[in-house]
Amino acid sequence: TLDLAGGTIDLGGYTLTQPILTGNGGTVRNGTLVVTDAIRLNVGDSILASGTIDLTNAKVEFVDPENLTQPFRFIKPAEGATLNIVGKPTAENLPTGWQISVTASGAKVQKVGFSIHLR
Repeated sequence: TLDLAGGTIDLGGYTLTQPILTGNGGTVRNGTLVVTDAIRLNVGDSILASGTIDLTNAKVEFVDPENLTQPFRFIKPAEGATLNIVGKPTAENLPTGWQISVTASGAKVQKVGFSIHLR
C-alpha cells in the first residue's frame, strides 16, 4: 500500500506500479503511477498529481460511503501542474445514485443525474 498521507512522492520520470493507493492531501508528481488494485479513500479525500495516473485496472473504494452527501474531486492536478488520467476505475460500495467520473485531468464522485427537455 502506498499511503500518501499528506506527503509527496516524486517519481523522477519513472513508472511506479502500485496495487493500493491511500492518503488524503498527498501529491504524486513527475512520472507515471499505475494503480493495479484499489484507491481507498474517505469521503472528501483528495490526491494531487502531475504526470500520468493509470486507473485502467483500479477500483475506488470509499471507507465511509454512508457519509457521501456531495460531489467531490478525489484526484486533481497539483497547482500549476499538468495531469493525465488514463482509464476509468470501477466503483466499489458507492451508494445508489452515485458514480465515478473521469476526465484526462481529474476524477470525481458525483450524483447520477438526468435532465428532461420539454418542447
